[in-house]
Amino acid sequence: MDYVLNPARVQFIKSFKWSRVAIIFDDIEYFRWNIKNLIQLLNNEEIDILTMESISHDPSLQVQSLKAYLEGMYGRKYVWMIPGWLNDISRDSWDTFDWKTIPCNREQVREAMDGYIGFVADPYLDDLDEIDFNGVKPSTSQKQFIASIMQFNTDLILSYDAIMVMALAMNASLSLLSQQTPRQRLEDFTYDNEDMANLLLREIAKLNFTGASGKVKFDEKYSRQSNVGIEQYREGNITTIGKYKNDLGIIDWYSGVQWLGK
Repeated sequence: MDYVLNPARVQFIKSFKWSRVAIIFDDIEYFRWNIKNLIQLLNNEEIDILTMESISHDPSLQVQSLKAYLEGMYGRKYVWMIPGWLNDISRDSWDTFDWKTIPCNREQVREAMDGYIGFVADPYLDDLDEIDFNGVKPSTSQKQFIASIMQFNTDLILSYDAIMVMALAMNASLSLLSQQTPRQRLEDFTYDNEDMANLLLREIAKLNFTGASGKVKFDEKYSRQSNVGIEQYREGNITTIGKYKNDLGIIDWYSGVQWLGK
C-alpha cells in the first residue's frame, strides 16, 4: 500500500512550501518501485532530492542508519516522514528488541522519534450511508455487518471491497464475453486465458464506486487509490492530524502540526 501514500507525502511537503528532501529506503524490490514513483512525483513538483540512501540487509549498515540521535539528525531542523505502519511494528517489538545491538538506548530513540510524521492508508468511510456499489445500496443488516468488522482491522474492510470489485467486474463482463467468437463464459476461465483476464482488468479499470473503505477506483497500473491518514508522534502518542483526500488532491487538517522547538 505504500504506493498510495506518495501523493499525500508530496502534498504535505507542498503545504509547507518545502523545496528539499532526502530519502532513505529499504533496498528491496517493493520499496524500490515505490520510491521510483515518489521520485517522479517530486520531480513533477520541482522538489529537489538532496540525497537518497538505501538500507541493505547487511546488519552493520543497518546499525549506521540508526544513528540519527548520535548525529543530531532530529529536532526542529528535521522532519522525519515514515510509513505509519512502522509504528505498529516498533510498538510490538519495543520491549523485546535487543537494545545492545545499536549505539542508542530506548530513551534516545524515543527522543529522536518525537515529532515524526506518519502516513497510513485510511480505508474507513466516515458515513456508511454513502456506500453505493454502482447503484446498489447495502441493506441495514449489511451496514451493521460492515460496522462490526470495522472494529477489527483494516484488512477486513479492504477485503470486503476487493470482493465487490471482483463481483462488479465479473458482472460487467458477462455480456462482453457472450459477444466473443467463440462465445465464452466466466465458467470457462483458466489462469492461462489471457484474453479473459485482460477483459476483466479493463472492467476493473472502469470501476468508480463508494465502498466500505471509501472511494474505490484504480489508476492506469490497476493500483487502488486511497485516502491517506496523516499522523504525528507526540511524546509517545500517535495523533491523527489530517487526511489526504485522493479524489480532491487536498489535505483536510484536523489539527496543526506540532513543531519541535522554537
